[in-house]
Amino acid sequence: MEGVAGLTLSAELRVEALKAETKLKPHGKTVMDAVSFYVSHLEAEEKKKQSRTIHALAEEWFQNKKAKLAKGVLRARTVTDIGGTVKILQKHWGTLRIAEMTTEHFQKYLDSLEIKQQTFANMRSQFHQFFNWCIEKGYTNENPLKKIAYEKPTKDVQILTAKEARKLMAEVESEFPHLTIYHAICLFAGLRPTEARLLKWEDIHLDERQITVWQQTSKVKETRNVKIEETLLYWLKAHTGTKSGSIVKQKGFRTATEKFRIALGYKLGDENKDGPRWVEDILRHSFASYWIPKYSHLGQLAEQMGNSIKTIKKHYKRIVKTSEVDAFWSILPQAEQERREAEITEVKRRHVPQDSKSS
Repeated sequence: MEGVAGLTLSAELRVEALKAETKLKPHGKTVMDAVSFYVSHLEAEEKKKQSRTIHALAEEWFQNKKAKLAKGVLRARTVTDIGGTVKILQKHWGTLRIAEMTTEHFQKYLDSLEIKQQTFANMRSQFHQFFNWCIEKGYTNENPLKKIAYEKPTKDVQILTAKEARKLMAEVESEFPHLTIYHAICLFAGLRPTEARLLKWEDIHLDERQITVWQQTSKVKETRNVKIEETLLYWLKAHTGTKSGSIVKQKGFRTATEKFRIALGYKLGDENKDGPRWVEDILRHSFASYWIPKYSHLGQLAEQMGNSIKTIKKHYKRIVKTSEVDAFWSILPQAEQERREAEITEVKRRHVPQDSKSS
């Protein structure tokens, strides 16, 4: 039938077909190949026209992150950073549609900036997250940032010294007792801040010395069990309040932690302008750095922290002295510390020679 239909073509159309065939022949393609290719091109162009604009998607992405902030899943600083990225997306490519975006758009923009490598890496990461979100929502199938290479600069992770950790726990126990368990779990079990904040007492198993972190609250979306170290066990047993529901009150949590960090001397807003900035994962980094010399088993640590061994080595490991390790793991609640000191004093008293007493 197709052959018969071809006989009805006008002479002009047959001439065009022959010319097209002549042009395609050196490339090993047929007229039908060319038609199929062009139809695919037209369909792709139509798909681009139907896809949503970067301006609209960036705004939706931002609102999605703000909703997570309200639920306590994201930090305020993270959402603020995302807001800055949204402004850049809308300013430079707001009228373009998601299906039109290419690697070249972002490569040219990033190359035009006179910024440090770390800033380059951070900006690339933000754009990358935006497109991953668009893929997750079904708005596009590709992430143009994947093809942009960069070397993320490495530096030693920041951790607390044993002295700083002791000061932190003493301050939180005496002045901010409602935040004590949260900080103890971050510091002596290595949970991520969000994991600890959303942890419930029902998932802390003292008899088995184990904490269960469920996939719903885990960054890597995997359930894992975390061992309760002896130091943490003392802090958990010292808690005299309610042991049901969340380990912290969700309402007002951010304000309370900010007040605590200001009390410790960290810079926040107009407070402690000459003080150091609080590093969000500093308690988790400290746990890993003091855990490694104690056990020397990276695989086990990676399992407990919900990371790969490579990530542990690159982002969570800092060399500390043996004396610091011992001092860190001996940080105990005030009552337990006083009990031990009284016990030592009593032992010394009992062993004082009689001659020394009489003299």
